[in-house]
Amino acid sequence: MLFQSAAMCHVFFPRREPDLAPHETWEQRSGKFVLYITPQPFPDPITGEKTYSGLPFGPKARVLLANLNTIAIQKQTRTIEIANNPAKFLKDIGLTDGGNQLTVIQEQMQRLSNCVLRTFYLDEQEETGETVPIVTRTKRNQWTSQITLSEEYFKHLAEHPVPLAKTHLA
Repeated sequence: MLFQSAAMCHVFFPRREPDLAPHETWEQRSGKFVLYITPQPFPDPITGEKTYSGLPFGPKARVLLANLNTIAIQKQTRTIEIANNPAKFLKDIGLTDGGNQLTVIQEQMQRLSNCVLRTFYLDEQEETGETVPIVTRTKRNQWTSQITLSEEYFKHLAEHPVPLAKTHLA
């Protein structure tokens, strides 16, 4: 059993990499829920120039986030300790490290770390919106054994966790 935040059960990451410019915002709507995902720039470690890692997408990003959510809910902390070896982490969450799995998970982790989500619920009375970075701390271009979810995201997750079977995310 994995957990997802309530808002992310209505709207979610793109199914495949969107055909957008690196800085463009991706949008998804479902009923009264609206999600914007905006990639954030960071300096290239070699050139120092502004670069983007792209948006999280696909089933691996969904499964990765749900596993991070589950660890956070179970431990009741937004700072998540994970295996300091990416292959061990994959095994811990029930994935294999064969093929390109390792590379994909590392890439999706970086993408999660470098985007900001804006979720809105639209109703007749008022529009409510929240800007939420998911991950606030990780090491760029390296695997890290500690990930910190943003305070806002963790608070929403802890207040409204939705249990999901792993098969519903893939």
